[in-house]
Amino acid sequence: MYELRYRYGASSEPAIEHADLNDDGQAAVRAVRELLGMPSRHAVEVRREGVLIFCRTRTRLVQETTDSVSSAKSRNRREPTQ
Repeated sequence: MYELRYRYGASSEPAIEHADLNDDGQAAVRAVRELLGMPSRHAVEVRREGVLIFCRTRTRLVQETTDSVSSAKSRNRREPTQ
């Protein structure tokens, strides 16, 4: 059982949705991506059996996106061409 939490603005209590999802969590990721399309003041976290497995805020989203683009560029430079 996954628990999807998100906060709207300065709300102190997160809205919580529970969903039975497949074991690889693809549906959880899709749900989070849908929420990330909402305004940037939303904080999003996904928990499975109470353990946090995914958390995203606007600042972390920007940093993680920048890091992953940088990582991809360096991987592309290091991989040999055939």
